[in-house]
Amino acid sequence: MAEELSGKPSSNWKFPNSAFIIYRTIDITKKNSLYEKKKKKKKRVGGFVLEAKSLLMNEQEQKLHDSETATASLHSSKEYLEKQMAKLENNLRQLLSQDPGIARQIMSMTVM
Repeated sequence: MAEELSGKPSSNWKFPNSAFIIYRTIDITKKNSLYEKKKKKKKRVGGFVLEAKSLLMNEQEQKLHDSETATASLHSSKEYLEKQMAKLENNLRQLLSQDPGIARQIMSMTVM
């Protein structure tokens, strides 16, 4: 018991091969008073914990999956925007070729 309180492991304690010491943070919510239930203070607390390798691997796989999903979504958005920009450029070219007066007005405008 004294060894646990001092933070020093016993001499026969072995670090498991399938676990890692990592830093975790959690949010703790405290109420200001009994009468102010709506006002809450959040406090972030962190510490080192021993986590199983399998748990960490699952977390990293989930993060990888989420990143791949976000990348695919951004890629499809990029393609959509590129198509819209090409359509807009084409429409503008057609407009300028139909009415050369508009082209002259645009060219005479100054950028401020």
